[in-house]
Amino acid sequence: MYKDMEMESGLGDIDEQEVVIVFPEIFSLEEMNKFKEESDGLINSGKIYITLDFGKCEFIDSTGLGAIVAIHKKCRQALGRLRIVAVSPPVMKLFEITRLSRVFLIEQKVC
Repeated sequence: MYKDMEMESGLGDIDEQEVVIVFPEIFSLEEMNKFKEESDGLINSGKIYITLDFGKCEFIDSTGLGAIVAIHKKCRQALGRLRIVAVSPPVMKLFEITRLSRVFLIEQKVC
């Protein structure tokens, strides 16, 4: 299932346990609470393989990073995984500076 942070529409299941979340251009405090609620609900419903599509995202703040770390931990606790794809150069630089690029599975292509 594709979930857009702007809640435009769901585009269909990939399988019973996997979901793709498309991030907005700016991911900050305003979007963080919605993301955490939706992600928690997805994991609780059995969607333990989460792909975060950063193809549109050009900015993420520290609260957004914290939310991604929290969801990463919840996925791992549920024996799932968090994957990040299509990261823009500014966001990738932030992942590298914070060394989260060593923690997260980051791929440039959406498979």
